[in-house]
Amino acid sequence: AAMAAEGPKRRVGVVGFGHLGEYLVRAIVEDAAVSARLELAFVWNRTIAKVRESPLVPDAAVCEDLADFKRFGADLIVEVAHPSITRDHGPAFAA
Repeated sequence: AAMAAEGPKRRVGVVGFGHLGEYLVRAIVEDAAVSARLELAFVWNRTIAKVRESPLVPDAAVCEDLADFKRFGADLIVEVAHPSITRDHGPAFAA
């Protein structure tokens, strides 16, 4: 049996929506053991249409501009995009 969630769920932002990003989002949204502990804060992708068109991502979780990531209130940000994203946005993510 899955362990019960302890405390509030952690809100996760996913930066990148290729194969790995989509896998992570699917786990957060559809896997009961994962969704007991995590909830989707936002998803960003260079090609934002891919995020908008996905049935996995609610409209409220679509991040069109990474400069706006703070408004989504993520506790954890997972970068599965390109190393340049971490170089350019990592300091803001860590702040």
